[in-house]
Parts: sequence; C-alpha cells; structure tokens
Amino acid sequence: MTSSPPLALTFFDGRSARGIAAHLQRRGDEFVLLGADGQSPLPGVSPAAANALNWPEPTSRATRTLNWPGGGQVRGGDAAAWDAWAQAHGGKSGLVQRAQSRWAWVLVALLMSVGLGYGVYAWGVPALGKASLAFIPHSADEAIGETVRGQIEGRLLLPSRLSPEVQQRWTGEMAAMVKAAYAGRAAPTYRLEFRRSRIGPNAFALPGGTIVITDELINLANTAPQRSREMLLGVLAHELGHVERRHGMRHLVTSSILGAVSALALGDMSSVIAAVPAWLGQAKYSRDVEREADEISRGIMARSGVSPLGMVSFFDLVRNPPLAHRTQTCQDEARETLTQARKKANDAAPLTEPEVEQAAAPCIAEAKTAHAQGKASAKPAGEDLWSGIGIAISSHPADAERRRAFEAAAKP
Repeated sequence: MTSSPPLALTFFDGRSARGIAAHLQRRGDEFVLLGADGQSPLPGVSPAAANALNWPEPTSRATRTLNWPGGGQVRGGDAAAWDAWAQAHGGKSGLVQRAQSRWAWVLVALLMSVGLGYGVYAWGVPALGKASLAFIPHSADEAIGETVRGQIEGRLLLPSRLSPEVQQRWTGEMAAMVKAAYAGRAAPTYRLEFRRSRIGPNAFALPGGTIVITDELINLANTAPQRSREMLLGVLAHELGHVERRHGMRHLVTSSILGAVSALALGDMSSVIAAVPAWLGQAKYSRDVEREADEISRGIMARSGVSPLGMVSFFDLVRNPPLAHRTQTCQDEARETLTQARKKANDAAPLTEPEVEQAAAPCIAEAKTAHAQGKASAKPAGEDLWSGIGIAISSHPADAERRRAFEAAAKP
C-alpha cells in the first residue's frame, strides 16, 4: 500500500472549539488523519474513503475547509500547499467545482441559462398568467376596476359634456353590435361610460368590464362623419376584446410574476435595476394583448357588419387630426387649466376669451406645426393611459402593423 507525504492542517472534532494539530495522508484508497507527529492516526477518527470527501473549491488565499465523514472538520491555512497536495494525491473537487474551472462548461451553462430565461420570459410567464385567470374570480376584477376608477376620477377623468342623446346613441350602437356579434353565445359583461378627459382622445377598459370612451375621441371621430360610426365601433370592439379576455387582470398577474422572477434573479440589487426587465417584459406582454384585442375586434366587426376599414381611417385620423380639432383641443385644455388655477386661488372672476386664447397660443402654434408636418398631436386610443396607474395595458403595436391587419380583414 502506497502512502503520500502528509499535509499539515488543523482538526476540529466538533466537541471542542480547540483545534488539534494533525496531518492528512492518503493510503491507497483511503485518507487518514495523523497526529502532530505525522505518524500515528488520531485516536477515534476513522479513515475516509477517497470518494467520500467533498474537497473545497480552490479560491485565492482562502482557508481550505473539509468536512470529515463521521464528524469533525479539517482546516488548512496554507491554501497553496493544500491545493498542490490535493491535486497531486487525488483530492478532487466535485463535478460543479470542476465545471466552473472549464470555460467550455461555463459557456454551456451560460447558454442554457439564457435559453431557459428566454423560455420563461416568452412563454412561461404569459402562459402562467393566462392559466391563473381560471382561479381568480371575476369579483376580483371588479374590485380592482373600482379601485382604479377611484384613482383616476377627477384626476384624469371628468364628467362628460356630451348630450344624453349622443350618449344614448353610442350606447345603443354598441349594444346592437354586441348582440349581432355574439348571437347564439354569451357576450362579455360590460358597461359603457362617457367621460371628458385630460388624456385626449382615448378609450380603455378597466378590469371588471367598464369601458370608458372620452368626449375627445367622439369629437375627433365626428370630424370624419362618413367613417365616424365604423371608427368608434371598431375602437369599442377592441376594448370589448380586452374585457372578454380579462386582459387587465392578466396583465396584473403577469406583471407580478415577472417582477418576482426579476427580483429573484437579481437578488438584492438596486430596485431600479431590478425593475428594468419587469418593465421591458410588461411592454412586450402589452403588445401581445393588444394584438389579441385587435384580432377579437376584427371578428366582432365582421360578425356585426362593421367595416374594418373604419379602423384604418381611425389610424389615419389619429396620426394627423384636422387643424380645427387640434386648435379646439388646445383651447379646451387652456380653459380647463385656467379654471382649475382660479379655483385654487379662490378667484371667482369669469374667464374671458382673450385669456383663453393667450393661454392656448403656444399649444396652437405647436399644433399648426405638427399638422403641417403630418405628425400626431393626440394620443391613439388607449395608448399609455395606464402607465401612471400601475396595472398597465399600454405599448400598442405599431400603427402600420395594425393598419395592415385591418386592411387585410376588409378584403373579400
């Protein structure tokens, strides 16, 4: 039986805090602990099989520690001597430790981690968020929707100035579209509400089924009366798609899952850094649900006889609203801003038109420039409304992509 030169170290038996000077030696297929003289085995300490020891990973200048089978621990203060002796006498590290020391293995592990991470991001989180809806009662959507409504009423949304006749018209138009589109099957439960807004022409669906359409959007559509019905019903069909698939709740669930995964992956790093992948993921998932809502809306429009070309006209109108509409919007915003300022100052003096015109002048000048350049000055319906609320349905796909899809749906 061949023996190796002994390696000086310290042994702790686990019963006393005092270390015992010892030596480690390999004898055949076993490692034995010898006393300070390097000759006699330590009393009460059995030899260890060579394959039973889990050798520590080599690191610069760190004390080497090795758990001894049966109890106790050995420590080596001279890291270089320990590593050299272990390498020469079969003190091999575990599989993971050996893998970490080889670039090829590290590269394979990195690629596998990236692939797994992308799979979770692209398919796992959305699938889990969608599947979770089966376990979440609709009453939860309604509660969240009411909470959000309470946060935005009076801040982003104001009472509508549309006449009761106009509101009744669009309520009836939507009801007729839904009845025709869902004939023979259950339609989503929804409630259409009208609001004046501080977010421009817009429409959006709250969790729970409330669909809000703004005065500004209806007024914008009315600037193209030959297509206003198809435009507005197309937008409402899109929002009904969100209601049907519970996109508000799904977005909340996927955002929560993605945030938890990001925090787990990044540990205790800065909360700002940890929020980046969650924010990017939310934008991607939002685009996915917008495409899904568009697809549902095209089906609703087809079954109810509403031309998809109405949405094509809507994208064009939003991209370059008439100058008169832009000017009126600037004046309305200026009037609202001045009114709120006077209320805060307890100033009861009525507004004058010159005051409104003066306050609206910079906005009107910008609107004229934007109109001349064919640029949008109004937000598309639904875009980025939720970004300040926290359970966003935002980041629509590009208008060009959406336009092509609706144009294709209109072809026989």
